[in-house]
Amino acid sequence: MSQDNLQKEADSFGDFYRAQSSSPTIQQIFRVANGLETLSEEITPYSFVTLSDLEKICHWLNLTPGQSFVDLACGNGSLGLWLAGQTGARLTGLDPSSTAIAMAQAKARRLGLATNARFVAGSFADTTLPNESFDAASSTDAIWLAADQQAALGEIARILRRGARFVFTSCSTLDNALLKPDPSSGCEERIVFDDPFVL
Repeated sequence: MSQDNLQKEADSFGDFYRAQSSSPTIQQIFRVANGLETLSEEITPYSFVTLSDLEKICHWLNLTPGQSFVDLACGNGSLGLWLAGQTGARLTGLDPSSTAIAMAQAKARRLGLATNARFVAGSFADTTLPNESFDAASSTDAIWLAADQQAALGEIARILRRGARFVFTSCSTLDNALLKPDPSSGCEERIVFDDPFVL
């Protein structure tokens, strides 16, 4: 994807984030549909991750206070900030949209997490982050948007320390007999694992 196309895509997400933030109805739909209504009103993701999924992600990341993690395609920062608040780990949120970055920074201040969270512009394939600098990485419902998923995974491996964990959710059209869709999710493409796996 060309730089112009990447910028157009980032701009379109910026438009969406502005629209979402000015629509209590859209925010409430995602909170209620995903069972997040017991969380702070600041947690308004644009994702299909449920509270149960989020708790699993938190468990699988296995972060402790003082460790650092990166939330890739963090959007408005909601899920990464929730994870940082639950674990005491330091958050770096990364997103191509400058609008999303500004929203995430403001949200971190309102949640009292500004000293433990920073947000930077970047993409899956070009994070601009230092080598081997994170104990874990997360990404919710976004890696499928990477123009080059192989390059994205290579970049993620580059910024993670040895033994680090990468937990992600994604939409998929995989046709693999080992990966069975979860029929209770209402989404034929949604695949849920009970335990993390190693590639």
